[in-house]
Amino acid sequence: MKRSIPLDTCFLFTQAESTYGLIRELFGKVVTGSYPMTNRDIVYLAADAILPSFPDKCPAALICTADDCRASALLENGRFPVLLVKPNIVFSYGDIISISVKGRIHRHYRTASHNNAFLVTEVCNNLCIMCPQPPKPARIADPFSWKQALRPR
Repeated sequence: MKRSIPLDTCFLFTQAESTYGLIRELFGKVVTGSYPMTNRDIVYLAADAILPSFPDKCPAALICTADDCRASALLENGRFPVLLVKPNIVFSYGDIISISVKGRIHRHYRTASHNNAFLVTEVCNNLCIMCPQPPKPARIADPFSWKQALRPR
């Protein structure tokens, strides 16, 4: 019986069931299938995908499902971190994710969604009338001076 795999799952964060070789936090773009890859990309290996070869470029990490029969071969490789997730967790090409050292995966941008949004007004001084975040004084807006402002005197 063939298992039906959803095209994408709508989650903000999930916990990997197991992590191997993950020694630092990662942030990157998810690549799938035979798309071009850089050493900063995180490869998602779907259950029906062909295992890519990594002759010269290693991904930042590889994610596959815990029930994938190829997982043991990937773990023996040891050239990159491997994360095993539940079978119902699916990523799309172009998703932007971060992975904590403990295996917590946060999806910051979901390519399959039409509802992505970015707040980019943190240090804006355009004085827009409808802005939900008014401009900060220059001494606080400067990323280094706020640390000085919080120091006890």
